[in-house]
Amino acid sequence: ELPKNVALPFTEIFNKKITIIQGNVETIDVKTQTILYSPTNSAQSQRLPYDYLILTLGSESAYFGIPGLEEYAIPLKTVDDAMKIKEAIKNMCCEEGKCNKKVQLVIGGGGFSGTELAGEMLMYKDKIAKQNHLDKNCLDISIMQGSDRLLKELDPHVSLLAQKRLMSSQMHFLFGGHIKEVTKDTIQTDDGKSYPYDILVWTGGVSANHLAKN
Repeated sequence: ELPKNVALPFTEIFNKKITIIQGNVETIDVKTQTILYSPTNSAQSQRLPYDYLILTLGSESAYFGIPGLEEYAIPLKTVDDAMKIKEAIKNMCCEEGKCNKKVQLVIGGGGFSGTELAGEMLMYKDKIAKQNHLDKNCLDISIMQGSDRLLKELDPHVSLLAQKRLMSSQMHFLFGGHIKEVTKDTIQTDDGKSYPYDILVWTGGVSANHLAKN
């Protein structure tokens, strides 16, 4: 069950005039104005006619065909993804005072999502350590960005402000190399470098939801 301070149940948001259907959309036929979907609790597909259709599907992570990336990285698109990142940190960090192992958390992508996640991690690492009796210095965070700065879409002075805000002995900036291949414990970049990691979070690209694309 997801934390209610992060994701409110639909039943607490909508009144009884709203019908909530849980399931996966398979296809949308715009000619017949029909949605084919598989209900969560049934193996048999069903059809749902509509007069008006509003698509609010969001985007999906794009992996650009990079070998191993989708297999080994955790995306950051859903609350479930966030919970996976939290559990990975909690399970890998050592108990307080019992070892000196550094858990290497690499964030692939220094755009808006990656930069914000890095800032959250700097604050969150102390909280999760206190809650779970972990060594608060067990987490090293790296941002891997193909350009020579964070937030390349913005003016350079904004990028510099963001980087200064993230400055910490536990924060590292890996600029100038694009991820070429990912194995179970290593990231290879196109500038010939190799980086070990324990947790890889991918925030480096999105594409349109496949249903909207189709």
